[in-house]
Amino acid sequence: MVTEGATSKDKKYVLQLKALLSSEFEMKDLGEAKKILGMEITRDRVKGTLTISQESYVNRILGNFGMDQSKSVSTPMGAHFSFQAATVNGDGKGSISKRSWESDDDRHMIYL
Repeated sequence: MVTEGATSKDKKYVLQLKALLSSEFEMKDLGEAKKILGMEITRDRVKGTLTISQESYVNRILGNFGMDQSKSVSTPMGAHFSFQAATVNGDGKGSISKRSWESDDDRHMIYL
């Protein structure tokens, strides 16, 4: 499915790409993704937001370890952390810079 903010040129490209892929592979258009890799995807076109949630995954893991009835606590993020939205350059590619608190080892951490 093509986004409402896309230009007619973008829509035409998506349709051409779908046709090309369909000619090479057996495929079916299932519309917008609602879930991928266990993460739920929610899109709000009015606000222009895309939210990804791992709530179901976390609940399943907690249930597997018998911790699904545990009390939750709020763990505030340190005041020195700040997040900024990714920007899109004129060429349509995203531009995200690493912040000083990020490291290549972040991928090894598990967050729940």
